[in-house]
Amino acid sequence: MNTAYPFVPGGVTAALTNFAALTQVAQDAAGAAPQLLTPPAGAGLLIAYALAAALLAIVLPQRRDVA
Repeated sequence: MNTAYPFVPGGVTAALTNFAALTQVAQDAAGAAPQLLTPPAGAGLLIAYALAAALLAIVLPQRRDVA
């Protein structure tokens, strides 16, 4: 989990806001805190997640349209 956390939306948001409570919990549980992304990298990844969600919201309904 420590290797994936910086790249999931919660870890990206923590990188943007410098919110370290969850990283502290991870450190207590696993013994090592995950290294978060830099704020610009976190913003870029969060924008990429939003664009991917928007693209899926456009494409998937069109494929299921019966008309």
